[in-house]
Amino acid sequence: MSFLKISLHPLVMLNMTDHLVRRHAAGQFLTTHPEAGVLLGTFSAETLTAITSFELMNSETLDLVFLYERFAQFQVIHPTLRIVGFYQFVPGDTTLAPNLVTADLFAQLLRVTPDLACLLFSTSIIRDIQEQSYRPEASPMTGFKSVNAVFQPVEVTIESSAVEKVSVDTILNMEKHQAQDGVNTNIKSLKLQNQSQGYAVKLLQEKVAVILSYIERVGRHPGLLTANPAHFQTLREINALTLKLRLILLNSDTALLAELDKREVDANMAALLSLVLTQVGQVDHLNSLTTKLFMKSKYAEKLQVKFQLENSTQPGPSFGSKSWFVERLSKSHWKS
Repeated sequence: MSFLKISLHPLVMLNMTDHLVRRHAAGQFLTTHPEAGVLLGTFSAETLTAITSFELMNSETLDLVFLYERFAQFQVIHPTLRIVGFYQFVPGDTTLAPNLVTADLFAQLLRVTPDLACLLFSTSIIRDIQEQSYRPEASPMTGFKSVNAVFQPVEVTIESSAVEKVSVDTILNMEKHQAQDGVNTNIKSLKLQNQSQGYAVKLLQEKVAVILSYIERVGRHPGLLTANPAHFQTLREINALTLKLRLILLNSDTALLAELDKREVDANMAALLSLVLTQVGQVDHLNSLTTKLFMKSKYAEKLQVKFQLENSTQPGPSFGSKSWFVERLSKSHWKS
C-alpha cells in the first residue's frame, strides 16, 4: 500500500467510542466474536483519511449483504467516500497488535476493496476513565497496513478544525450556567481545567524536546542537508517559530514578565476608560436635565413679568392669584 499515515476525523472517534460504550453498558462486549467496524474515507497522496465509520454485525464471518446495504446508505450522503479500512476493539489486557482474528477479518474485507487500513482500539480506555487514570498522551489505538501479508505499523493522527477544538475545550472547561439565589453563577470545573492545562504544558515540553533533538542531529550530521533538501524548509519553519517567541529568553524571563505586566496595565486602562465613559454619559444626561430646568425657570420669569405688566394696565386677576400664570405655564412647550 502507498499510504504512510492514517488521518482520523473526530466523527470516527465519536462513532467508535459510541460503539464501545453501548456494548460495554449492555454487557455484550467481546463475548464470542470480535467487535469491529468499517472505516469510510479517501486517499490523498500518502495519507489515508477516514471521514466516518459504521459498525459491523457481531458474527464470525463477514456479512457482505449488510456491508453493501450499509455502505450504499452512506454513499447517498457521501458519494465520494469509499471503504478504506476497518477498526477492531482489543481487550485492554492484551497488546495492541494484529492477531489471527484481525488477519481473518482483513482477508474477508480484501474481497471488497484492495486497499485497507487496520485500526486497533484498546478497551482499557473505559477502565482508565472510570479509575481517573487516563492520560491523553497515551493513545488507546494503533494503525497498521498490510505489505506482502505482513502488518506494518502506521502513524495515526486526529485532524480537527478550530471550531471543533473550541467546542471541546468549552465543554471540558465550562459547565452550564446555573441560577443560585436569583444570581447567574459561572461554575467551572477547576480540577479538570488544571489537569488539561498540565497535560498541555507536558505536551508542549515533549514537542520542544523533539525539535531540539532534530536540530542537534542535523548539527552533528551536516550531510543530511545535502542528501535531503527538505530539511532546509523544516529549519526555516523552526527559525520562524523562534522569531515569534523572541520574548522568551534563555536565561531570564524579564521580558516576558514585562510584557505580561504591560498587558495587565492595558486591560486595567481599558476597564478604567469604560468606567469613565459611563460616568461621562451620566453627567451628560444630568447636564441635559439641568439645562431643561433652567430654560423652564427663565420662561417662568418671563411669564411673571408679562403677567405683572398686563395686570397693571388692564383689569384682570390680582397678582396674588396664580390661576392665570399656572394656566399659561401648563400650556407652554417646555412642559416635560
